[in-house]
Amino acid sequence: MIGYRKGSSFLHSLDPRVKLFWLILLSLFLVFLRAPAIAISATLANLILLQLSGITPADFWKDMRGILIFALIPIPLQLLAVGSLQLGILNSLILINLLSSAFLFISTTKAGSLIGALSWFRVPPSLSFAIALSLSFIPILQDDLHKARVAQAARGGRLTKPSSVIPTIIPLFHGIFSRARTLSISLDARGFDPEKKMEVRLAMNARDYAFLFFAFAFLSALALTAF
Repeated sequence: MIGYRKGSSFLHSLDPRVKLFWLILLSLFLVFLRAPAIAISATLANLILLQLSGITPADFWKDMRGILIFALIPIPLQLLAVGSLQLGILNSLILINLLSSAFLFISTTKAGSLIGALSWFRVPPSLSFAIALSLSFIPILQDDLHKARVAQAARGGRLTKPSSVIPTIIPLFHGIFSRARTLSISLDARGFDPEKKMEVRLAMNARDYAFLFFAFAFLSALALTAF
C-alpha cells in the first residue's frame, strides 16, 4: 500500500527537508525542461533511490502498477493528437518519474517529519497538517477499497461491470466521512489548534550534506545537457 513504511534504509535516514528539496527540484526540472536526457537520467536516479529505500521492485510494482499503467495514457493520446510517438513516450516517462519520486518520498518519510520539513519551508501550519493527514489516510483508503471489492465479489458481483462501481464506492465514501467526523471530534476534544506551529526537531548530518552535494552535482549536469 502507498504510505509510510518502517525501515532503517539510507533513504529513511535522510533529513525530510533534504528529501523534500530533492523532490521539488527534480519535479521542476522534469516539468519545465522536458528533455529526453533529463527524463532518462531521472529514471536512473529513481532506480538507484529505490534500491537505497529498502523497497523491493516487486513491492514497488505491486503498489504502483495501476498508477504507472495510467501514466502510459499520454502515449496513445499524443500519437492520435499530433502523431508523435516520441513526445508521448517523453510525457509518460516524465509522469512516471514524478509519481515514482513522490512514492519514494511518502514511503520513507513519517508524517511528523513531513510537518517539520514543511514548517521549515514556511508552509502554514494548517496546510502542513492537512497535507500530512491526507497522506496518512492513503493506505487506510486503499484498505477500505480492497475490502469493499472483496465484499462485492463475495456477493457474486462482477468487478468488471460498470454497475459494480457504485456498490463499491458508496462504502468507501461512507468510511471517509465517518473517519473525518471521528477525527474532527477527537481533535476538538483535545483542543487542537491547526494554526499553532508544531515543533518538530530536525537535524542534518554528514549523510544529508553528502546527498545534497551529489544532488546538486546531478541536477547541474542535467541543466548543462538541457542547454
